[in-house]
Amino acid sequence: MLKGNLQKFLFADLISQFGAGMTMSAMTWYVLDMSNSNQLVAVTVNVNIISGLIMAIFAGTIVDYISSKKIIIFSHFLRAMLILIPLLLIALKGYNVFFIFLLALNNGLGWNLYYPASKGLMQAITNKENLLKINSGAEITMQVGLFSAGAIAGVLYKLIGFNMILVFGICIFVASIIVTYLINVDEEKSSFQKSSSFVRLFREGFIFLFSHKRFFLFGIVLYIPFIASNAFNIALPGFVKQVLHSSSTTYGFIDMMYGVGACIAGLIIIKLSKKCSKNVIITICFSIAILSGILFFMNHSIVITIVLTLINGFCGPGIRSIVYSIIMDVVPHSLIGRVMSIWNIVSLVIQSTIAGIIGKFMDIFGSEFGFLIYSFIMILGIIIYYLTRNISKFNLAKINTVKL
Repeated sequence: MLKGNLQKFLFADLISQFGAGMTMSAMTWYVLDMSNSNQLVAVTVNVNIISGLIMAIFAGTIVDYISSKKIIIFSHFLRAMLILIPLLLIALKGYNVFFIFLLALNNGLGWNLYYPASKGLMQAITNKENLLKINSGAEITMQVGLFSAGAIAGVLYKLIGFNMILVFGICIFVASIIVTYLINVDEEKSSFQKSSSFVRLFREGFIFLFSHKRFFLFGIVLYIPFIASNAFNIALPGFVKQVLHSSSTTYGFIDMMYGVGACIAGLIIIKLSKKCSKNVIITICFSIAILSGILFFMNHSIVITIVLTLINGFCGPGIRSIVYSIIMDVVPHSLIGRVMSIWNIVSLVIQSTIAGIIGKFMDIFGSEFGFLIYSFIMILGIIIYYLTRNISKFNLAKINTVKL
């Protein structure tokens, strides 16, 4: 695994995603276990989202000015520190929700700094012909790391407790730092990047999207699966504990199934797109996701929950893969990073709003109602898609020559 730069990168990515997934999975169950409040779970997730939103505003510009490898190492160090400090506070003073909020910053700040930097490092260590392959490889390592973490976190939570999981998480991020340090890369920032200001970079992205309002709306479709997935993750712990009356081990295994579905999507969606039209695949994925949310609402079986979670895990990444390929055909290469950042910011604002609503909604009406909100989000997604789906027929020359 450690013979070449690509192997080192994928291995470091795999273990860092595992550490992040394990920490987040254990954290949401721990909050529910200590408070028995779905709303508090939602608030904790919201801390993660809002901190991610703040970091997303600056991350793109930071990556333009500093070596991606250095940023990745710093992001892993930051995440390790944001696990260590809450761990020490909990060990000394016991459970406190504010300590958990501090822990939530680990993923919000760390991941949103790591993600754009990882894309920059991938470009630096491979040629253009292999970018699709390395992106596919990174998608698979991310999903393998996340879904294996969910299952293992559920078991470890029951066997060794929350604090020891945090110790394990710190060790994983330290290991990621070491492996990333071993990657040999010479990153030279262009004169354009060095001379560009933060305001100018974002101004160009906003002008581009403002000049193509329908295209901006189409880009929201790319992030609908992220928004829906966030709602799903808030609803699942309470559903497992309060409706299925099961344990953290069951929750971890069910959570793993979402990642398994996403991994399957990453492996077969390209082949599937060669046999069916993109429009058909997106429509089917949205329709299945909407139906599965409704079935979740009526379901009280662990086996059916596992199957539905697997299906949901497939639908979201399937939609993202197809929509992203359409966007890549339309947006100029020089603008793609900033345009994606703006969409990401909009997505995080929506996620934050929904997270505040869904937790309170579940506490009032029942945990299963969270999945109706999931279905509603997917319904909005397919409506937006059908209103904007002819975006690929836009005048590409006009889009590429928009005055900035």
